[in-house]
Amino acid sequence: MFCLLSIFPQNHDFEVEELVLLWMAEGFIQPVGARRLEDLGADYFHDLYSRSFFQQYKNTSNQTTYKMHDLIHDMARVVSKDICFHTKVLGLSSIGIAELPDSVDKLEYLRYLNLSRNPISHLPESMCRLAALQTLKLTNCPQLCDLPKDMKNLANLRHLHFDVKGQLQSMPLQFGRLTNLQTLSAYIVGRKEGNGIGELKNVNGLRGSLCIKNIEHVLDLKDAVVAKLGMKTCLDKLELQWRKLRSGLDPQVLDRRKNEQAEVLANLQPHENVKELVIQNYCGVIYPDWLSQPWRKFTSIHLQGLKYCDNLPSLGQLPFLKHFAISDLPSLKYVDHNFYGKCNAATFPSLVSFQLHDMSALLHWRNVSNDAMPCLNTFTIHGCPNLISLPHKLLSLLPYSSVSNCGSLQAVP
Repeated sequence: MFCLLSIFPQNHDFEVEELVLLWMAEGFIQPVGARRLEDLGADYFHDLYSRSFFQQYKNTSNQTTYKMHDLIHDMARVVSKDICFHTKVLGLSSIGIAELPDSVDKLEYLRYLNLSRNPISHLPESMCRLAALQTLKLTNCPQLCDLPKDMKNLANLRHLHFDVKGQLQSMPLQFGRLTNLQTLSAYIVGRKEGNGIGELKNVNGLRGSLCIKNIEHVLDLKDAVVAKLGMKTCLDKLELQWRKLRSGLDPQVLDRRKNEQAEVLANLQPHENVKELVIQNYCGVIYPDWLSQPWRKFTSIHLQGLKYCDNLPSLGQLPFLKHFAISDLPSLKYVDHNFYGKCNAATFPSLVSFQLHDMSALLHWRNVSNDAMPCLNTFTIHGCPNLISLPHKLLSLLPYSSVSNCGSLQAVP
């Protein structure tokens, strides 16, 4: 494990997560009970750090990184000089390659492959024979438009990184066979059998953040149920994205789409451990019941582009909600008592920041009770040209508030 550090240049910036993945790729981290290899690796790193093998720094992005002292680096080179490594780690980021050679499958021991920041549009099918591959990084590859069709064969893949806002349009068929996945930037729902949302059924080890895109392709309620989002207990953040409906739809078709999306969203209920939730371009009219359940651990909710919702969900009883943002809800005219929930309990007890952006139809924000939002300290309203009134108490309590492009606003202290 220590010897691997010798392959890095002096004064290299180490990130803990990245170094742990490299150790895993080299097979230096062995299972101990039920603990994740990633967690064991983090413990090993912090043990080295506590012994002064590393020094902590802040990089130019104010992120915490670590460096080895020059003497420690020299010692690693001496210790490793007689060791021969198989190629288990291949870092090809930022070198301008447009394609990988088909012969990449000759690297039979390869466990870590970083192709980030390259003009790659396709990956060779031969890479699907890299049976040992654990980590594949494809971030900042803006031309990447598909993944290999036999990706399902990468049974040991644990971490797949790519750009959520990139050009990928769907996932390879039978993606759900990658049951060891722990990191997945996004799942892009397709129309075919084998790349629908149901492929997420058995991928229950996902951690961190997951974005599910093109949910408009989910037309059968049973598919949403089969995805079993409630079984993904280690997710912290979930983004649910639809594409905007095209204009000029027949009214009957539009009503059917609204009902379909409402039923689908109701059955995409995440596990209660999810803390951050984003819902984008949902065209239903009603909110799912699970969004307001008081035992939820949501700390951040962002609703964006909900074209037909004419009210806000009842979120006042969420005990941990700190950040709430809404933007581009063109049917919302009033923020009323429904938003606060039950009147006999303190509402929004943990809310710190509230943002409203681009609410073209919003007219009034009805009164706020005296005990509501006791922790609020950041309040931002932008682009609400028809907004006439806000609660006096709300603005007067805020140490910081920002109101802009709200030309009709009258009730301001």
